[in-house]
Amino acid sequence: MSDKQLEWQSRMDQWRESRLSIAAWCRKENINTHQMYYWKRKFDQQRDTPSSTDWVEISQSINNDECPSLVIKIDKLLVEVKPQVDRQLLSDVLHPFSPALFVFCNRSRDKLKILQWDNNGFWLYYKRLETGKFSWLGELSKQTKAISPRQLRWLLDGLAIQQSAHREVKARTIL
Repeated sequence: MSDKQLEWQSRMDQWRESRLSIAAWCRKENINTHQMYYWKRKFDQQRDTPSSTDWVEISQSINNDECPSLVIKIDKLLVEVKPQVDRQLLSDVLHPFSPALFVFCNRSRDKLKILQWDNNGFWLYYKRLETGKFSWLGELSKQTKAISPRQLRWLLDGLAIQQSAHREVKARTIL
């Protein structure tokens, strides 16, 4: 890194430690806000581009009761991949920056959390029911399942994800 980059990296660290907004910190330190945003963007882009290859431990576990599965360990995250897995769904789960929403429900089924990536950070949506329970996935609750936006709305409204069609409406009079 050049001396200028080191200087701006130091300023970025000072700004983050201050917990002030960029504008407030720049006013306090008498620094041009446009320069600060320029260097912040530059450092963020450097951070987002991978600089080296990280190796991930992959092991294959064979159980007599079931087909062989693949286990991927990334720090404390453990992903077990069964042979019949939906490859697109697996790709979405392993790539949290995808446009997908990740919905989680607690054991008592009265709280939902939805995680969504939005360009420069995650959104965390949280919904807690005062009374009642979410109609969660039943026996599939320990499995990952892809649902449509319509099914998500049903879930948030307290309805079951699988809805049966209503019976045909026959009007006797037309107004």
